[in-house]
Order: sequence, then C-alpha cells, then structure tokens
Amino acid sequence: MRRTPARFLRAIACLCTTLAVLLGSPAAALAEQAQVHVLAITDFHGHIENGARLAGTIDQERAAYGASTTTLVSAGDNINASYFASSIQRDIPAMDQLKFMGLTVSATGNHEFDNGVADLYDRVIPYFSPVQYVAANLNGVDTTKIPAYTTQVISDKTVAFVGATLESLPSAVNPALLGNITTSSIVKSVDYYAHQLKDGDPSNGEADAVVVLAHACGNGNPRRRKRYVGRWNGRHWHGELRRSAQRA
Repeated sequence: MRRTPARFLRAIACLCTTLAVLLGSPAAALAEQAQVHVLAITDFHGHIENGARLAGTIDQERAAYGASTTTLVSAGDNINASYFASSIQRDIPAMDQLKFMGLTVSATGNHEFDNGVADLYDRVIPYFSPVQYVAANLNGVDTTKIPAYTTQVISDKTVAFVGATLESLPSAVNPALLGNITTSSIVKSVDYYAHQLKDGDPSNGEADAVVVLAHACGNGNPRRRKRYVGRWNGRHWHGELRRSAQRA
C-alpha cells in the first residue's frame, strides 16, 4: 500500500520509553532510581527520502531527554523492500542514514533475510557496524553475528536489549535463503534470556532492566510477559502501525 511521507513518518515516529531502573529494597530503589530513555523506530525499509525528517525528530527527543540517558533502537526491517533510491544501491544509503542517526541495536526483521543469510552475515552486518542485530528465537543462527541480546550502560545502569523475529519467518522469506535457520516461540525464548539476565547470577549475564525488540505484530501478550521484562517494543504489520499512530 502506498504511504504518504507524512503517514510514513508517523508510522516510524520516535517512541520514547522511560525506564525507572530499580535495585534492591523499595527504599534503596528510590535512592538508586535512574532514567533511561529508549527511542524506538521500526520498518524503515530504506525510506531515505524521509531520513532527514526522522533524524530531526530523533535530535529533538535527544535534546529533550538528554543524550547521555538516551539510546536509539529498532524493531527491524531497516533494509530491503526499500525505496528505489536506496534499493538500487543495495541499501547502503539507508544503513548510512541510520548509523548517522545513532542507531545502536536492532531486532532482525524478516526483510533483513531477503537476500539470504550469507548477504546478511557477510555484507550487511559488517557494513552496518556498530549497529548490533539481535534475535533470541532463531535456531541455527551464528550467534557471533546475531546474538540473543546485547547490553548497554546508560545512566550507570546495565540495560539489556533482547531481540526476536516473527515466528513465521520461514514462510515470510524464501526458506532456501535461510540455510539451517528455524524459529522458536518468541515468548518462551525472550523469557528464557530475560530470566537469566535478572536471576542474580553474574556467570550467565545480568542487567538492571530488560527491553525486548520484537519484529512481530503487536507488543506481545501482557498476560504471558514475565515480571523481568521491563518494556516490549515491536511491530511488523504496517497497517497496525498506521492505526496506532492515528490513535496516538
């Protein structure tokens, strides 16, 4: 479906999530509370014609909340199925724009696999660095290139970003392009890693807060999300994005 630039910009508009990172007892928690601002975009799809406007919005949000307490993340589909001017250059312009905006971490969307896993591993990920792709529910993936999660220290707190890809990935992409990669339950996979990150055992990784970046329709089932997930950011279906933007 054709989207006007204004509607597109609303669809990927910066969403700010403020996490109150709490530690220890309630009294100690109040004393140690820290503000972390997560700016989230999704489904950029190489729309470089709107890049300047999006960058301006992000700059305004950073100025409002403070650059040192803010990070920019994505729920995936940054590239492919793209605007022609970016697509004809294999989305190099799109990756350049997103790196310039300061994107730090992204879920791995289905369109990241459009040109095959070899292209993602050998061309996209090295060029897109330091942006880190993450996905907790992919089996057979090279975890040195696409780990389940990554962490950042923001406001002196460790924030983990756990990724997830839609479970129907093998039917959304030519399965021959995926190699041996299969998918598992998003909720179970995210819960597994989020629990590790909050279980108090430093040997398996720890975080003060957990943010989920899920390239899947909706924001997860709140009744099935465990208490150790601080925030769930996701989208895949653009129609849902447009309706959400119109309600906002």
